[in-house]
Amino acid sequence: MYVRVAPLLRLPRSIGAFDYRNDTTTLVPGSLVVVPFRKKNVSGIVTTVLKTSAVPHERILPVTGVISAETVLPKPQFETAERIAADTFSSTATMFRGIIPFFPLKSSLELPAVISGTTDAATVQFLNEETGAPDGTVVAYRTRSSLHELYRRISQRLSHAGRSTLIITPTIAHAEGIAGSIDGSVLYHHSMTTQELRRSFVSIRSVRSAIVVGTRSALFAPLVGIGAIIVDDEDADGHQQEEPNPRYDGRRVAAILAKESSAKLIFTSRMPTLALTQRYPVTRTLDPAEGPHTTFIDLDQQRATGDYAIVTEPTLLLLRDVTARGGRALVVHQRRSEFGSLECRDCGFVPSCEQCGTPLKQDGMMLVCRHCAATVPIPAKCPRCNGVSLRGRGRGIAPVIQELERSGLHAAALQITDAPAKPGTIDVATAAQASDMPEAAYGLVLMTRYESLLAVPRFDADERARRMLVTFASCVAPGGSLVVQGAPTHRHEIESPDDPAWRKTELGLRDRFGYPPAWKVIMLRQRQARMPGRSVPADTVYKKLSQFTSIVVTPPQRSRGRSRQNPAGIMLIIRTKKELAPEIKHLLSTLDESWTITINPAEIA
Repeated sequence: MYVRVAPLLRLPRSIGAFDYRNDTTTLVPGSLVVVPFRKKNVSGIVTTVLKTSAVPHERILPVTGVISAETVLPKPQFETAERIAADTFSSTATMFRGIIPFFPLKSSLELPAVISGTTDAATVQFLNEETGAPDGTVVAYRTRSSLHELYRRISQRLSHAGRSTLIITPTIAHAEGIAGSIDGSVLYHHSMTTQELRRSFVSIRSVRSAIVVGTRSALFAPLVGIGAIIVDDEDADGHQQEEPNPRYDGRRVAAILAKESSAKLIFTSRMPTLALTQRYPVTRTLDPAEGPHTTFIDLDQQRATGDYAIVTEPTLLLLRDVTARGGRALVVHQRRSEFGSLECRDCGFVPSCEQCGTPLKQDGMMLVCRHCAATVPIPAKCPRCNGVSLRGRGRGIAPVIQELERSGLHAAALQITDAPAKPGTIDVATAAQASDMPEAAYGLVLMTRYESLLAVPRFDADERARRMLVTFASCVAPGGSLVVQGAPTHRHEIESPDDPAWRKTELGLRDRFGYPPAWKVIMLRQRQARMPGRSVPADTVYKKLSQFTSIVVTPPQRSRGRSRQNPAGIMLIIRTKKELAPEIKHLLSTLDESWTITINPAEIA
């Protein structure tokens, strides 16, 4: 009897598993064993049980120890891990190393057998009533308190039915907050110590029904009999694994795992992403009551009267009224996302693309559209007023604080602490800081300029800007106001951030110009190789990929930015509307380790 074992080590994508002899214990796929590897013993997981091997018998080494003869990973998680390893072009050894915590080589685990089952009809009906549909669903919400209550009801009902619940969060802080609100839940993430992770792993695997809350790594926790998988705040970037490999999207893995385990799949978000709602409908909205009153301040009209301040005069009157009544206010001012855009200081004109209306960003001596990649030269004069005051935008929060202080208002940079806030104060923060604020804390929230959220080189900038508005609205206390300053062309989208007509238009733009979710996008980056003679040249890869008619590949170009993990090198982008052909997959799998492969993170299986 032979077994194929993947050592729990980081190995190249061309090396995955090795054949070993097994003469004693009966092993199954998923068993945890000790095998000799490179003159030492290491732990490994059995991937396949073989009757014969292509390697000569006398050259095959025996398994030297067994940590667990029973599978440590149930079949759904095991098969999902193998699929993600293949999709991300990483070795099975590297994949399982990131899933299974380290166990001492002399340890022994007594794990119960995996008993598969199905969710009873009454529980299935309960889940459908809670989420509004029988298949994969999206639940929108306004306050996290109502969301935590939904999680509590679902997990308790599944526990009574003998089924497990898995809740995936974008950050550890979110996971700790949810775990604290659900009795009997187990926290699971890879920032825990090795001992804590090992203890949680064994306790989850040893019970029939468990409630696990964690980050994307918890998707491979050894849960038995999963009844529901909940992806919390699916629009957050924290669900994407960037470094190291395997670079997978937790939302896509959740969809695959739910299909493998026949579990209910639930996504939650304040404002669901377009890529998600194109596949799954929004079936329920928690707390459907109307949000805060939204006040729009027309900056063009204020400039016509000579008001060029960051915080305009009508907004100052609202701030004085709130602080005089002892309320708190939050001023959100973008500090970095305006970099690269132009604005006329005389009339407020911002150059936009003639094809799709997207604000243009500065790139050297040209203006570039993030949607259709159209380029135009930087104009010498303003096309609207013929003025010569076209300047780059980008001011920090210090000028905002100085303006408010000159107006007689007490303002300070936002400090997120546990100390009680003083009444009548004004906090000034960037959009990133305001996104992490607690809910219902302010009597007034001010966005100094809406266009600053759009002037970033991302195809989904408009979608992210609308989601920011919904997030800012959640910081407003009952009876408070959301004030947004901006150009009159954005008035409708500010007052109706989740307009169905906008969703249809945005999806049409993405389909027209080849952006997700219409296309599958794969990015190839080649780090600067220490041994250039041993690496695959970018021109060779480009020529081989260009022979396929089913894909579009960009010519080799220099990657921007340098960091320790991703130094500047060569980048290629592959786009296809179909699954990759086996020939293309084989070509990508033959690249050396200087090439990193990232599949489009917006794809939902």
